[in-house]
Amino acid sequence: VFGALTLIQKQGAELSPEKTEFISCLGNQLGVAVENSHFQVEVERLAILEERSRIARELHDSLAQTLGWLNLKMDMLMQTLDAGNLPETRAEAYSVQQVVGQACFEVRESIDGLRKHPANGFCNAVSAYTTEFSQRTGLPIQLQMDKDCHLAPLVEVEALRILQEALTNVYKHARARLVHVTIATKEDVVDMSIQDNGNGFNPTTPQGGLHYGLQIMRERAERVDGSFQLQSGSGLGTHIRVSLPRSLESDTAPVLVSARKGSIA
Repeated sequence: VFGALTLIQKQGAELSPEKTEFISCLGNQLGVAVENSHFQVEVERLAILEERSRIARELHDSLAQTLGWLNLKMDMLMQTLDAGNLPETRAEAYSVQQVVGQACFEVRESIDGLRKHPANGFCNAVSAYTTEFSQRTGLPIQLQMDKDCHLAPLVEVEALRILQEALTNVYKHARARLVHVTIATKEDVVDMSIQDNGNGFNPTTPQGGLHYGLQIMRERAERVDGSFQLQSGSGLGTHIRVSLPRSLESDTAPVLVSARKGSIA
């Protein structure tokens, strides 16, 4: 039971078949509207649970493994230090320093993934993120974007997360010198392209964290009825193309119920 519809009429008055049918239609329309509202709340709840699961997997696959590796490296560092082997100790310390720097980058990217939301519009969020990412990593990014890139709220979030994951993968795995990001909007869809001039890889056998990142991007695109395409090859760089709907069925206007002149709009 979602609610109750209460009707009041004058004593002794009878409802005509037309009025009875109208009231029945009115109740059905209100029931659908309320049920859709409850459905949207459930969708949002499931999305939150899924995002928590994603964060847990990321922490396990990146930060937890990195900390475990650092623990082993510190043991080796203490052994070489006790043995008085300064050159090897220096090499081990440099290796630890590099991994700590990478871990700090991954943590900052995870925080950005939670913090950044296209509250000021998708265009502004993309422009701000690519600029900040380029400054932080030293990786040049050429951004080309249509001015009219208004999207449904959920599509905006998924598109921004896909872009973040794609750029992170470029920085961590591609050894690229330049990235082109293109966002083009059409009447019903938005097309996003991320292309780098890095090492590339065999798409049929991606390794480790790269495979996980590609799967995340594909799932995010499919979550909003979009598509994800990948082109890559050894020495050929990587090209990711994502096509997403600009609006979702849940974002359309609800059915309006009007009692004026006994009509339902």
